[in-house]
Amino acid sequence: MVKLSELEIWLNDLRDLILDVNICVTNARRIAANKYDNEEKLKKAGFFYHYQIQQVFIISIQLCKILSESRTQKRNVHKLFKTIETQEIDNDLNYVLKNDDEYLAKSKTELVDEINRLRKLIDQNTELIEKVKVVRDQAYAHYDPDRVEFGPSLLDYQALVDLSAEIYNGLHLKLFGSTMVFKHTIPWEIDSVIRMAARNLTDLMERRTS
Repeated sequence: MVKLSELEIWLNDLRDLILDVNICVTNARRIAANKYDNEEKLKKAGFFYHYQIQQVFIISIQLCKILSESRTQKRNVHKLFKTIETQEIDNDLNYVLKNDDEYLAKSKTELVDEINRLRKLIDQNTELIEKVKVVRDQAYAHYDPDRVEFGPSLLDYQALVDLSAEIYNGLHLKLFGSTMVFKHTIPWEIDSVIRMAARNLTDLMERRTS
């Protein structure tokens, strides 16, 4: 039997994973661009390049936890979908499905319809998800000495992060009546660090030439 409380915990875990990858994609894309004076010189030191690689590492690992259909992934959305579809529901979930709220699902059938909508979105991104799995398996899960340079772009990763957010929000809206804006990542963004470091470098260069 699937319990509403279990689904809440499951979605909370999914929420944390999606927020994590949103932060990583935002910071990786920020490092890839130049915004301030002498920022490009600053990045030649190597720290920011290394940090960016770490962000991509985290993105690929976390996206596989969410989207990879694997027995080893405890929180992938495929297991969540099947749990909702195939198991009996508890009294708390049954109560939710009998509500009058305009956003909440009115029946298990409506909930399954939402799952089918989300599953179609995943199917449309199967090729890209597979590319992420290859990166995870060959470059991060273990070192493959025969691997070649490959992998999705940051924009590709962003697309899968947005897909993950759509899945969370689709289910959370039907079950709990609310959604989350995952791209509000300002407290975790690296821009302020780059800005201060670039300013300090500019000041140092100006003192040397004065």
